[in-house]
Amino acid sequence: MKVGHTGITWGYPGDLEQAYRDVADLGYLGFETFSKVILSWNQEKPGGYRALVDRIGLPTVAGYCYKDWINPETAAKDMQEAKAEADALRALPGSETLVLQAGPRPAGGYSKDEFRRLADALNEIGRDCRDIGLRGGVHP
Repeated sequence: MKVGHTGITWGYPGDLEQAYRDVADLGYLGFETFSKVILSWNQEKPGGYRALVDRIGLPTVAGYCYKDWINPETAAKDMQEAKAEADALRALPGSETLVLQAGPRPAGGYSKDEFRRLADALNEIGRDCRDIGLRGGVHP
């Protein structure tokens, strides 16, 4: 069994590099961060997020992807962002799973139509993950 750790313990956004180093030093075999953090490091840091992975030597095995998914006004943007996050995660050595989280539940719970939109969105990003060699997992 492989056990990894998420950097959220160090706060969000917190000190990602310190979290990554601590997780590696503690002997965990994998790291998880918000997948949008990978994208921002790729845009803002020299060498991108990959430089951090290479320097510390611990794979980022999972990326946490939080989207609303059910709002028709943002659904296309959510999917575009999720696919970009999946691609950024997949570019890292040892990447395995895009962890999918649905946004805040509507007051009174989901309607049948919202459940259908959620299922359709999660199935679409799950297929995209599979097509690029990742697993899509649903956060409980």
